[in-house]
Amino acid sequence: MGNYQFKIVTNDLEHIDQYLNDFASIHQSAYSNSHFTSLFSSNKLKQYYKALIQCSDLSLIIYADEKALGFIVSGINVSQGVSVFKRLNRFYLAILLVSNPKFLIEKISSVVFAAFSKSHVNSTKFRLLSIAVDNSIQSKGIGNNLLSQFEVLLKERGVESYGLSVRIDNPRAIKFYMSKGFEIEMEKGETLYLRKIIT
Repeated sequence: MGNYQFKIVTNDLEHIDQYLNDFASIHQSAYSNSHFTSLFSSNKLKQYYKALIQCSDLSLIIYADEKALGFIVSGINVSQGVSVFKRLNRFYLAILLVSNPKFLIEKISSVVFAAFSKSHVNSTKFRLLSIAVDNSIQSKGIGNNLLSQFEVLLKERGVESYGLSVRIDNPRAIKFYMSKGFEIEMEKGETLYLRKIIT
């Protein structure tokens, strides 16, 4: 591997649909069972990414030999896609939460924590909401190539900084981001918020 192709996925509905299988399969491979979305069916993951990409400013997939290896979904209003998905899937999500008490407790804790903590606005409006690399090829430079190309595209668009969040129980990801020049912006509950100024 090493001859990579990058494809930008626009938020045009017909264009999104041809990539949804890739997003769903990479997500299923990459996300650990400590992440709530690991419970989603393949069909729900497709709906989830469709909603995210429709609200994104930049979604990118990395390929080698026509096989999808990883992706990024990002933007200023990309989190609105999460809200859209939640609104359309309330019943499905409620059943998952009730069936998986660990996530229900985590959700209640985050709501309580938010109610009693001082609100903090992220200093970076552009957010990298989702990044994933197929589990079978992690630690082979794919994530590094994907992030580098992503930052090239951000520079071309005049974006000077971006942020992301990562679970505190994911030290491997935190170590990766810190090695790429991210700095900690804040810690909130089970989540660490990171920020990077693109040089």
